[in-house]
Amino acid sequence: MGKLEKSVSKDVKIALDALERSGAVLWYERLNSGKVKTEYGSWIQLCRPGTADFIAILPVTDGIIVYFIECKSDTGVQKPLQEEFQKSVESWGAIYEIVTDVKQVKTTVENITNFY
Repeated sequence: MGKLEKSVSKDVKIALDALERSGAVLWYERLNSGKVKTEYGSWIQLCRPGTADFIAILPVTDGIIVYFIECKSDTGVQKPLQEEFQKSVESWGAIYEIVTDVKQVKTTVENITNFY
């Protein structure tokens, strides 16, 4: 049985923490989309719907690479807004990856940064 999306996301966060400490990732952030209601009744807009689950900045010889990570279960499917987000960021030169296993993130970071 495959992992749930929440479990994949947790594993990715743990891996990104370690990769950041090692220097293979310069910075990363967990991105949340949608809106949340405050205790005072007002709303706070988070990231736009369709935004990837994580963004990471990777060091390369001549600068940086922006890497977006979308976590899915083995049976998870991208939503149309996620597909639009992917097309946008890839058109800007960013890397976008749908991951179902944390090993994918480690391999991608290794391949981009030649860190290991």
